[in-house]
Amino acid sequence: MAVSTDASYNASSRVIYHRVDIYLDGISATPLSVTRDDYVVTTSLLEEATSGDTPFDTVSSNEFTLSLLNEESIFTPTNPDSPYYGKMKRGVKIIPFLRTSELDDWGQIGEFYVTDWTASPTSSTATVTADDKLYNIFGQDAVTMPVVSDEAVSDLFTAFFTLFDIAPVIDDTITQTLLKAFNEMENKEFLSALSTAFLLSCNYGHDGLIHIRNLRTAQTLRATITDADQVISVDVKLSITSDYDSAFLTYYVPQESAEGSVLSVNEVALVEEDNTLVYALDNTPLIRFKSVSFNNEELLFVLVSATATSKTITIMISGVAHEVVTSLNVRGIYLEKIAYDLGTQEENSLTVDNPYIQDTQSAVDYKAMMDQFTTGVPPIIQATIKGNPNLQIGDKIRLISTRYGIDFTGLLMRQKFDYNGGLSCDITLLNSALIEVAS
Repeated sequence: MAVSTDASYNASSRVIYHRVDIYLDGISATPLSVTRDDYVVTTSLLEEATSGDTPFDTVSSNEFTLSLLNEESIFTPTNPDSPYYGKMKRGVKIIPFLRTSELDDWGQIGEFYVTDWTASPTSSTATVTADDKLYNIFGQDAVTMPVVSDEAVSDLFTAFFTLFDIAPVIDDTITQTLLKAFNEMENKEFLSALSTAFLLSCNYGHDGLIHIRNLRTAQTLRATITDADQVISVDVKLSITSDYDSAFLTYYVPQESAEGSVLSVNEVALVEEDNTLVYALDNTPLIRFKSVSFNNEELLFVLVSATATSKTITIMISGVAHEVVTSLNVRGIYLEKIAYDLGTQEENSLTVDNPYIQDTQSAVDYKAMMDQFTTGVPPIIQATIKGNPNLQIGDKIRLISTRYGIDFTGLLMRQKFDYNGGLSCDITLLNSALIEVAS
């Protein structure tokens, strides 16, 4: 068997079957499978490349919401009589599936982990919210990465996700390199800035893997949706009105500094015998650490080690004869980023400020592409359709509606599926002509 086809999802007489697997006993155990026939009341699935309508925005995680019939408080987390008591908690894995025929295989539409499970003892329904692994990455401490010269963008993504034991699926058309690769941001901001600089989408696919897709590479049409099959309504107003009146770009040319102070601390209190000192550096990201010095002529000690990352330094010393207050200076070479602006910033400017756009020619080309979003050409279109879960974020879609006078080809940037026995979907398409480069 195979998963349900586009044709079966487009059929006017389609039937939607929905199953949700909840791994209450761990990922290696048999999950609790729920459907419309037993506990599932409604579900909602939000997938998006960015949190905005353009690629110049913030990378977003996907979210799945499940409403369960809560007979006899079976899905109330605080109910000790529930067979699932103690198991309804954060981190539980959830995988939703859809199909249009009992003869088809179930089609997986993501992989999620519970972030909230809510139901009072008297609630008729329980609400479960689950997010993908990007959500977890966003909430963790910022990744520390060394400064690397002439780093391939694909390698930088791989190095980042490897720290979370994740192997991303990266388009082989992503061949650009960075003059200086580095990270001084929180995890979400880093992925957003890197994706924005090279016009990439970074999101979890239906297969439960992170996909890095090149939005600029011209691709073949994935699907055509029309009044006759998928279209329910089209938001014409948003599709003909641009939110921007100009484009403004700030880019940064990186260079190595001369050797100088990267940390200066006036008062360092040392205790007798052993000390471990950890400081955030004043000038970052550090490329090369050169020296450590303490300003106290009477201070005698043994420098055990001094190790530095791009952001911090850890110094271990021993043999301090007595408590003393001294000063500390650390010298090294760090990355300087010289800022340049293109365009005139207006009240409604489309603004990009990005440290990964690192040379003038790339910046000029990027600004020219940004200008296209301010010329009155429809940048986006929003529509409500019946929903085809075979479509993925980044796919190229043509929407034709005689009823709304629309013929629009765009990249799928957002889709929100709602299930209540039937299935519908709100989508956002980004005008592919504004971003794709002919191959």
